[in-house]
Amino acid sequence: MKRELLDKGNIWRKTDGRWIGMVRYRDEFGEMKRKSFSSKKKKDLQEKMTDFVINFQEQLINSDETRKPLRESMKNGSKSINIPKSSILPTIATNVQQRIRYIHTSGTSLWVISPRRT
Repeated sequence: MKRELLDKGNIWRKTDGRWIGMVRYRDEFGEMKRKSFSSKKKKDLQEKMTDFVINFQEQLINSDETRKPLRESMKNGSKSINIPKSSILPTIATNVQQRIRYIHTSGTSLWVISPRRT
């Protein structure tokens, strides 16, 4: 599931004079989360919350693989599963070679793919 900003935040003042702010969002697993802020000055609190919202939105844009070029997405994919690029292609080629047998009978050529062994 995709991260999502549910609101841009609420601000209120406590009886002791502090300003409290809260922003709600959904994390990668769809659970609702809250990020709270506090400050003695309302303006400082608004700046903190604005910075958080801007940073959150930038992270969403940077993490969206559909907006990235295919080359960058493929680089990130091999990094996320920790497989060295040099080991992917030889492994695929070896598996294909093991599954394909060449049969030559009575002057005709025939390729037979053996079933995958599990």
